[in-house]
Amino acid sequence: MIYRPVRERYARTVVSIAEELLDTTGYEEIALLSLSTADHSNLAELLASMASIAREKNISLSIPSTRLDSFNDLMRNIASGTRKTGLTFAPEAATQRLRNVINKNITQEDLFRTLQDARKFGWERVKLYFMIGLPTETDRDISEISKVLREVKKMGFRKISVSISPFIPKPHTPFQFAEQRDVEYIQHVETVLRPARSFASVKIHNPEMSVVEGVLSRGDRKLFKSVLSAFENGCIFDNWEGVFIPEKWWEAFERSDVSIQEYLRARKFEESLPWDHIDVGVTKEFLVLEYKKAFAGLTTPDCRRLCSACGVCTNDISNVVEKR
Repeated sequence: MIYRPVRERYARTVVSIAEELLDTTGYEEIALLSLSTADHSNLAELLASMASIAREKNISLSIPSTRLDSFNDLMRNIASGTRKTGLTFAPEAATQRLRNVINKNITQEDLFRTLQDARKFGWERVKLYFMIGLPTETDRDISEISKVLREVKKMGFRKISVSISPFIPKPHTPFQFAEQRDVEYIQHVETVLRPARSFASVKIHNPEMSVVEGVLSRGDRKLFKSVLSAFENGCIFDNWEGVFIPEKWWEAFERSDVSIQEYLRARKFEESLPWDHIDVGVTKEFLVLEYKKAFAGLTTPDCRRLCSACGVCTNDISNVVEKR
């Protein structure tokens, strides 16, 4: 929500930047990065130009975390002539019900069809992203991840990597009101997911680290003392698995009289939130409406096709896209 409205770089600008980077470095791969690269309105022209450069220079062209419903025949045909990297997709959830809750407008058929086509066009490595601890999640939603991976394994990929992250509610999003699940719940999920390891290399994000991230994500000024205390106790570069020591954070929270559960709990709509005074354009009323729609399983279309009246766009501010 905080990145609205959409602001695209023109395809020719992206290509020019890429050519300059490749001419001045020795890199053998170039990646197109954005919140959703496959949503670019002129992606066909952009990919055609980038693929031509990739073939000419014999480098890899990567599109990280590609949207399943955007990976169409044109993109596959363009990418098929370049050096292969791994493909990355983010289904986020393994059941349609839960994907509707998080407004992920793709189907299981989209996932399987896209992966089958990717395999047909020569890709041998694929990475999938899932989230756990999502609002309304059940054990059935979790178990379905293993079933999805079993079907993907049948497609003959040489390597299937799966990254699973605990869901962390963020300010200025519809789920800013949601509860974040605790360490015990994530450990339970890990047990339910054991069969998944038979079909893929599965990595689950450190649950203790996710708790710290969750506290900081929806934190307030009271956390200043906690962060300072943790730093003074040696918490530096804590995003690195080998460096992170959760007990140091628990001690820091305790010394500054911070209750972890108070920051992980669900919020009421009428509650005054620490970030309410920050105006990102999207109204709180819109976030409440989207939260209610999520729990009802109702999705919202992309605002480039239909305005959702979030409050960002005005007479002077609107989506900037190359092609409409």
